[in-house]
Amino acid sequence: MQFPGSRGDILTRMGSYTEQATAQPVANPEDNTLGRRAVRVRLTGWQRLWVVVSVVYLLAVAAAVALFWPSPEITFHRDEFTRRMPAESRLSLREIYAGEYPAKEDRSDGPSVEMPNGAVLVFTKTVPDAKMESVARDYWTIVEASSKEQRISLIGYGVLAWLVPCLGLYALGWAIGWVYRGFKPKPPEGVSISTKKHDGIGSL
Repeated sequence: MQFPGSRGDILTRMGSYTEQATAQPVANPEDNTLGRRAVRVRLTGWQRLWVVVSVVYLLAVAAAVALFWPSPEITFHRDEFTRRMPAESRLSLREIYAGEYPAKEDRSDGPSVEMPNGAVLVFTKTVPDAKMESVARDYWTIVEASSKEQRISLIGYGVLAWLVPCLGLYALGWAIGWVYRGFKPKPPEGVSISTKKHDGIGSL
């Protein structure tokens, strides 16, 4: 018999506490994979080749887009620029020529302004200089807006020029692989074929 508070009673309680603590399962940090599950994507040799070809082709398309990148200085005059100008500005103009050579054939002897894109604005004789500058600014604003539109269009065509062939190449490779698998002989039922991996040899 042990009295409460005696040395034996205390040792007995400590032993029971130790057994309870030992009986509780210990959490393994490696088992807690919630939110840390990594999805591994294994690419075959042909898929890796497709990725490399797509990246190289993307660089080529990007270089072509950069080469033909529109700017206001290389945006040549079009008749639609004249139609998009304000009516008041059009009244001050006699003609807009796409270049200096056709402007020389103009016999009106009116003042003219040559724009950075090569266009020549020919005004009527009674237009003051301040009005000529205002009309030239209106025309150049339209040229800059057209250049921005061409940039957006070029980017869109560049994306399509890269995406469509890459998807088509992948679809063609998948179709060839699907047809090839159809010609492979199937193993008899109940016979398992084991494959071995050799070091230094990658599987496609």
